[in-house]
Formats: sequence, structure tokens, C-alpha cells
Amino acid sequence: MRWGVDAEGRAVDVETLGSSGDTVFDAETRRAVSETVVQGGAPLRGCVANFYRIGERLPAPDLPEREDDPLQNCPAEVRTRFQARGAPESFPAAFRERGIEGWALVRFDLATWGQVGNVEVIDTQPAAAFGDSGRRTVQAGRAEPSNSHGVRCVVPVRYVLPTNPVDGEPIRSDRADDIVTD
Repeated sequence: MRWGVDAEGRAVDVETLGSSGDTVFDAETRRAVSETVVQGGAPLRGCVANFYRIGERLPAPDLPEREDDPLQNCPAEVRTRFQARGAPESFPAAFRERGIEGWALVRFDLATWGQVGNVEVIDTQPAAAFGDSGRRTVQAGRAEPSNSHGVRCVVPVRYVLPTNPVDGEPIRSDRADDIVTD
């Protein structure tokens, strides 16, 4: 964040210099800095500070209910033979370090010979970085060749921290079509 201080000690001209992609966090940080009041005096310009989230693990918002895409042709057999190739380094580092989990809904086509194509991110939370990583995870995926192809298949890619801080057990998805990356 960068801001100035007026003669009355109020923060002015608050702006975000760099972002992790979490627009909600950025807006809240700007709001908090804007409400800051210090001792009055000579106006200041160019105050700069970095803000980070610290604390307990912050789980991702729930995935929205998905409506069936009328153009989707993705048989269950296609979804079961598709294997994503997520790696721990695919979890966006800025969010892993701050204990923030997320997800991305990714749409793709799967050819009969097992190659993935037309990968696009449909939705992501809490930041676009999860979508970028989810796209790479699905693009790296493959499937065994088959007579079935998939068109406009949708898969959620969840980014969860490796262990649950409450009981120390690994966190895993309860849905068979989820890709879980830790």
C-alpha cells in the first residue's frame, strides 16, 4: 500500500501497489489504511507498507452449485479415466504461505487418444491465482486412450493445506470428481 497523510493526520490517496490477486483483501486493506489517523503536522507523501494475512487456516468459500452445461458431452467414463497432474508447487505460493485455501472450476475437452485441450477457467475463489494454477493442473493431465471423448467437461480443482490444524489429519475431498492439490 502507498498513501499520504494530510495536515490533520488522516490518510489520503490510498492505493494498492502490489497484490496477490485477492481483491477482497486489497479492498479491506485500503479501507483500513484510509481510516487511519495519526498525529497531525506537516503533510507526508509516499508512505509505504506491506500487508499480509496471518493466523489460522482460512478455508476456501464453498463451491457454487453447478448447472449442467447444455453443450457438455462428458460421459462418466471420461471423468473417471482423466488424471490431473497437480503438484504441491501448483498451490499458489502467496496463499500457501498465508494459510489460504481456494478452488477453481476448470472446463476442458478430452480427445479419444487422451490429450487435454480447450482448457478454460470458469470460476475461481478467493483469487485469480487459483484459476491460473488450476488451468495448468488440468492442462498437464492425461487419460488412457479410449473410444470415448469428452467435450466441455468440468472439474473442480481444490487447493487445500496438507493437514487439518484441528486434528492433524490430511484433508481430502469427499467428491470423486474433484482434483485435490496440497
